Amino acid sequence: MKAPRIAFSLLLALLYSVFALELTAYAQQGTTVSKLDPTVSGKVTPVRQSPMNSGLCWAYATIGSIEQNLIYSGLENASVDLSESSLVWFSTDSEHLKPEAEQRYSNSYIISPVFAMSRLSGIQDERDEPMYLNTPHLNPVSYSQNGLCTYELEKMEKIRSDKDTIKKKILEYGGAAVCYYNDDSCFSSDHKSYFQRSGTKENHSVTVIGWDDDYSRDNFGDIKPDKNGAWLVKGVWGTRHENGFYWISYEEPEMMDFYFYKVTSPRSDKVYSHNNGSNMMYASAKNTIQAANVFTAGSDEKLEEISFLVADNGGEGTDYTIKVYKGLKDASPVGNELCTEIKGNVVYDGYYSIKLPSAVSLSKDEKFSVIVSLRSKNGHNYFVCEDAQCYAHEGESYYCNESGEWMDCLHTQFRNAYINAYTTVNAKPSEDHLKELVDKYAGTKGMQRVIDKAKTVLEKQTPSYREISYAEKLIEAASNECSSYTVITTVQQWNEFAKSVNDGNQYRDKTVVVEADLDFKGKDFVCAGISEDRCFNGYFDANGHTFSSFTLSYDIDNNCDQRGIFGYIGVYANITDLVAVNADVSTDKSGGIVGVCDCGTITRCGFNGKLSGKDCAGIVGELKKGTISDCYSIIDDKKGSGIAAVVNSHELYCVRNCFSNTSDDLSQVRLVNSSEELVKMLDSNGGDNKSFEHFFINDSIVRPLEYVAGHNDPDTQTGKNSSKPLVIFISLSVVLLTAVSIFIIRLKRKKR
Repeated sequence: MKAPRIAFSLLLALLYSVFALELTAYAQQGTTVSKLDPTVSGKVTPVRQSPMNSGLCWAYATIGSIEQNLIYSGLENASVDLSESSLVWFSTDSEHLKPEAEQRYSNSYIISPVFAMSRLSGIQDERDEPMYLNTPHLNPVSYSQNGLCTYELEKMEKIRSDKDTIKKKILEYGGAAVCYYNDDSCFSSDHKSYFQRSGTKENHSVTVIGWDDDYSRDNFGDIKPDKNGAWLVKGVWGTRHENGFYWISYEEPEMMDFYFYKVTSPRSDKVYSHNNGSNMMYASAKNTIQAANVFTAGSDEKLEEISFLVADNGGEGTDYTIKVYKGLKDASPVGNELCTEIKGNVVYDGYYSIKLPSAVSLSKDEKFSVIVSLRSKNGHNYFVCEDAQCYAHEGESYYCNESGEWMDCLHTQFRNAYINAYTTVNAKPSEDHLKELVDKYAGTKGMQRVIDKAKTVLEKQTPSYREISYAEKLIEAASNECSSYTVITTVQQWNEFAKSVNDGNQYRDKTVVVEADLDFKGKDFVCAGISEDRCFNGYFDANGHTFSSFTLSYDIDNNCDQRGIFGYIGVYANITDLVAVNADVSTDKSGGIVGVCDCGTITRCGFNGKLSGKDCAGIVGELKKGTISDCYSIIDDKKGSGIAAVVNSHELYCVRNCFSNTSDDLSQVRLVNSSEELVKMLDSNGGDNKSFEHFFINDSIVRPLEYVAGHNDPDTQTGKNSSKPLVIFISLSVVLLTAVSIFIIRLKRKKR
């Protein structure tokens, strides 16, 4: 009897421990802690460098908060990088006018991104639409990308001034976009904290990612707050202020409205909307305000979600009612057939996408209407709509007056209501057009990555409508833009490109793409960038390709010791997905990837080779400012003094999520013992976040996943852990069933 009893006790203890841990985790989520700093845990994306004097801080703050939500929700890890350029482009006013690029980039309203995202636009990967940092309006986004989003907006909540609620929302969402009044003279001398009392209007935006109730008032500059406590913010100026992260006092007077975003994996095939920009005004009513949009189905579809906005309810709550009609009459959104009616409540101002209890079937060319009624508890019954400057057509939007009569928006002072309808398509999507695009553009320079992505979609047994549409739009967009790219496929082309940089061409506002592995064995290698005024300052995307068998030694012709694949990169430079293989760095103050980094960005790069010299490193020889993230070095041999595995720098904060097989004096660089461990650590941000397949092993070399040659089976990727939840579920089920079985056996024995 003792053995079963002991086993039973152990199983119960195990079950209790598992469930106790779960309960503790949930309890912690519901409590407000005194300090939250995700820069320590790694649950934050690297600080970005926004274009100078561009007025685009609102876009960087918004994208930063969305990236935080992706990390906290488990949809991504801290290497996620979304496109600010795409968000800006599709957030502009007067979308239908297709204004010049300079006009599109003049928008600076913190709420404007919601309107783009509600139309399934503006949330894209940075690599699909990179931001040119020198002159951002010179990189117009292809209009074929309208309606293309990597993730879909589900909710935006605006929380005003309630510190405890804001903290809980940060724990839930991950971060918030917020505005404040910035005056550089109000930073502390070390640029780690900010406070001022006299600001009258917000002029800058950042992402709030944490807080510290005990942050001392003495840490601030000449002007000090009355009490301790501060918000931790992620800035948008790169590493201009300390490490790009700094503290703003709780008492900052105009820092009031916090915008929280929740996004999900794409769930809709189409969106029906009459809105084209972000010019808005409020329609109001004494009691319930009612507005309606009428749409025509483009195919046989299922209507599954409705979205709308809530404004100025003071956080006191708003009741809503949604009705969907078919069988419409002329000049009225009320039809003969009420398909569904749903009622609910939202607490805060913001954007809400509401899932219908059951999908409404729609036939091709069938008209349907969506009526949304709002009533706020504070009596501010407002409906967000476009203002009279926006264009509209008869029969699109309606408003209900106090007498209960529906009026076409053209006969009111308002225009289209911000009501959107989201559907999924019934029919199996056709792959024919995508196949035609792949055949047409296969082999076209500058389009390798998007063509490979499209091929991956076509290899699936049942690709979705959205996957096919996404791939088509990426190809169409790339076909419009690739002619402006510099494409490198041979050693000779690289050397010609490098010489042009050394001659003074900085490639500002230009994209350079590598579309083949380059082997320099027995061939000359030219380093790109030899001085501060002859440096690379563009966007360089190596697509995971390798530069192999090259040697970096003293440059006699240019009297240059500081070398790398790139000798010098400037403030606007972005180097991504480049891998050095069998490299030999044998000169002082050099790096395997970059010799000198002056405030640029280096992402997902790897070094495999030898280091010999003084003050050299696997990735960056001299880091003045800038951000190094998701990089690694595998060093076969090192000789010399002051050699660092990843980067030589006194500014440790610039290095995030980097790894090496050899010791390094940077605390941020973690040691790994094998290529398999390296992939696992990179994919999970050092084990701090959910694992993704951003890196894999190919021919014993760790490559970023964008390199697809010989790697067409995603299920074989090293570091994948998608089966982990299933394993946990099965394990717990076995334990539970075993415990129950033992319990039943014991009862039967007692009865005997």
